[in-house]
Amino acid sequence: PEGTLAFARRAVSCAGGLWVGSRGSGIGVLGEAGWKAVRGPQIVDAMDCVAGVVRVAGPEGLYEWDGKLWQGVDLGSKRTHVTALGAYGSGTAAALADGTLQLVGPTGTRTVALGGRAEVLVEVDGVLNVGGPGVFGRVVDEVFEPSALPGPGAVDVSAVATFGEGVALGFFREGVALTDRAAFLADEAQWTRLRVADGLPSDEINALAFSGDGTLWLGTSQGLARYQDGVLTRLLFAPQMQCLHVNGLFVGTRGLWMATSCGVGLVDVADGSLLGWFGLEQGLPHNIVYALTEWNGQIVAGTNDGLGVRALNDDAAPWSIHRAGPEGIRDNWITALAVTGETLWVGTYNAGVYRGAELSELVRVDGPGFVNLNAVTAVASAVWFGGLSEGAFVVDAADSAAAARHLSLGECLPGSDVTGFAAFGEDVLVATRSGAWVVPKTCVAAARIP
Repeated sequence: PEGTLAFARRAVSCAGGLWVGSRGSGIGVLGEAGWKAVRGPQIVDAMDCVAGVVRVAGPEGLYEWDGKLWQGVDLGSKRTHVTALGAYGSGTAAALADGTLQLVGPTGTRTVALGGRAEVLVEVDGVLNVGGPGVFGRVVDEVFEPSALPGPGAVDVSAVATFGEGVALGFFREGVALTDRAAFLADEAQWTRLRVADGLPSDEINALAFSGDGTLWLGTSQGLARYQDGVLTRLLFAPQMQCLHVNGLFVGTRGLWMATSCGVGLVDVADGSLLGWFGLEQGLPHNIVYALTEWNGQIVAGTNDGLGVRALNDDAAPWSIHRAGPEGIRDNWITALAVTGETLWVGTYNAGVYRGAELSELVRVDGPGFVNLNAVTAVASAVWFGGLSEGAFVVDAADSAAAARHLSLGECLPGSDVTGFAAFGEDVLVATRSGAWVVPKTCVAAARIP
């Protein structure tokens, strides 16, 4: 109907109605007379209600509803893209996109520097709490006091790994955070952070893996690193490794297999030396490799152009190439691999997950249509798939006819964009772009079957 809002993102109960702001189609109100659109700002980033007056804010500034029209509020700044609103004393707090906070009161407007874009403002007992991307703290007596973020300091988790009592989280832009399992469960973790300043090649983490002695291997956008006995070491493999981007890691029987954007490397976990290198010249279907696993005496490489398979212990053996066709996998962009017994599990970017005891027998499994990099993992008797904004899917690996159970946002998951899994005692630690979460078996048992 006329006046329907698309991309509704804010709502507030005020002045006898429910006011709804959208990201691109304006404002509407649901009152006793029904729903109606209210002409005004088209993009709403924040809404609130003060003394019965509705206020909306966004790229066009801050406005108040006078009962008939929206009236602009002077914030004393030419750059008036408002990202958050909140009460502060007898006045108003408005966060601007330029990283400042405007305090509007009876005596005028004061500016407080935040050093980052705020998206949440909440006053508690006279203290204004501020949160947003890269900014966290409080305003006391019109002065911003930054605080350290609780937890690991970031939530955009790209990779997860566990070993014994150790837990490692990798982030897309924030390096690595380490803690132990008991502290993680008690929400009292003391996190060890590893960043570029500590010796990481890059803060962009693509993969994590523990080897048998507890050494943590870190695949980044600028190369491989090793964290052993509290010492972080960057490992370079020129001239064999002609790129720096490490996409995936797999600890196998011969050592650490490394999937990169220029081929496959095999690294000795004892001393970090390079044991072998394989690329297009050695028969891989493509130099860009995302996932690796060992399966039935073979090494399997998931690449940007199909699967490459070779005898595990014979470096002179040729690679066989398996690409999408009318039977088997339907997408050559292989994003993830896992093995349970004699069964190979293959995740693809555009065509979901496949399983089979032979490459010629791979069949589609119910689950996500888009599988994130390295987001297919075997944990105990189940295989977990991570979907691109589709949540997590769990299937009983022992039952070829079993349907996948689906966990979505709010059902034991903090986010729907799932990036990885790791065993966590009898449970599973799930990485998402909204944080890492322990999913107990009871959640899986209660999950719905699509």
